[in-house]
Amino acid sequence: MSGYKIFFYLATPLKIGMLFCPMIRFLFLSLLLLFGCSHPKQKKKELRLAFQTSPTTLDPGKSGDFLSSTLICLLYEGLTRALPRGDVEFGIAEQVTISSDGTIYTFYLRDALWSDGQPVTAFNFEHSWKRLVDPSFPCLSAYLVLPIKNAEKCLRGELPSSDLAVRALNAKTFQVTLEKPTPWFFSLTAFPLFLPIPSHAAPDASVCNGPFHLTSSRANQSLVLKKNNRFWNRSAIALDGIEISIIPDENTALHLFEKGEIDWLGAPLSPIPFDALPSLIKEGKIVRVPMLASTFLSFNVQNPIFQNLSIRKALSFSINREELVKETTTGQIAAMRPLPPSLSTSSAPLFEFDPQRAQEFLLQGLQELKVTLADLPPLILSYRPGPIEKRLVQALQRQWKERLGIEVQIQQF
Repeated sequence: MSGYKIFFYLATPLKIGMLFCPMIRFLFLSLLLLFGCSHPKQKKKELRLAFQTSPTTLDPGKSGDFLSSTLICLLYEGLTRALPRGDVEFGIAEQVTISSDGTIYTFYLRDALWSDGQPVTAFNFEHSWKRLVDPSFPCLSAYLVLPIKNAEKCLRGELPSSDLAVRALNAKTFQVTLEKPTPWFFSLTAFPLFLPIPSHAAPDASVCNGPFHLTSSRANQSLVLKKNNRFWNRSAIALDGIEISIIPDENTALHLFEKGEIDWLGAPLSPIPFDALPSLIKEGKIVRVPMLASTFLSFNVQNPIFQNLSIRKALSFSINREELVKETTTGQIAAMRPLPPSLSTSSAPLFEFDPQRAQEFLLQGLQELKVTLADLPPLILSYRPGPIEKRLVQALQRQWKERLGIEVQIQQF
């Protein structure tokens, strides 16, 4: 009998930001706190980074993981871009007007070129956005398009994607109509999903419009980016290029950093070994930046075990979140509510650790399912690969075994 899964993955932050050189558009969708260490500034104009894995896509519409989004935001420029504190400024758009009822946004585009010399137009944005609501298109974050009029009906297949309420009024004017006023829509346009792709070329970064362009890509080895001299704001780009090495092992990455062969290291691009963090923090080599993100578990409620509310409550009440943070991270905050502390209006915890209630809910759930603990099929906890994630799921596995007697298997996606 197949096991029932509890999926473990990162929540999408409600805010976006960038770090490092302010001339580079890094979009960070991070877990808990971002750790990083860097060498003192050097005279050279190339930045050497490490990615733990290869980006899964170079297509903005298919992006969803952090590494792909980071790279995509270096290669493409959207209507707007994120600033270090999470607010947004104009990018390809140089002006916007909003209707009095807050439902019609009209963006006026500046003169800008693709890396092959073709002009960036409003038609590029219309083409890029409409494909996001095609049910056959593998868009991981299609829910972000829902504020736009007809988006939900297009995604359900009730309307063709051409009916999405976005249109190019002319080459320099792009208009978006929303279902209802959405105050955060302007900020939403900085998300990687809404970056344009060229209508005349494949969305593989061979033609791009961002501050850098991809000049070399070796599968699972390296990526080389050079300054895009056709970028509309190229005079503001301080770097001549970025070299990215794909280094799966975090200890190898730290060794290369210490040898001076990597300029910046840190989660989630390339996590620092957990055991090395205390000494690096003591030496003042670590910069910690809070990110508005939470990590959570999701139950596969298509299966009868997790359709039972008592079983789900038993698993939740048996989790000691403070203990998890202490054992598996350095400096992170235990999530006691769905939203990060800076986004929540209340500090009262919603998630409790209560082993006695966990046992009570377990017994109640088993009775409702008419099974014994020994009759439960294997539970499988799936998680995305990563050193912190691995420690977290191993700690959860132990807690559920000790407090509930439930055997949980763990596996990577």
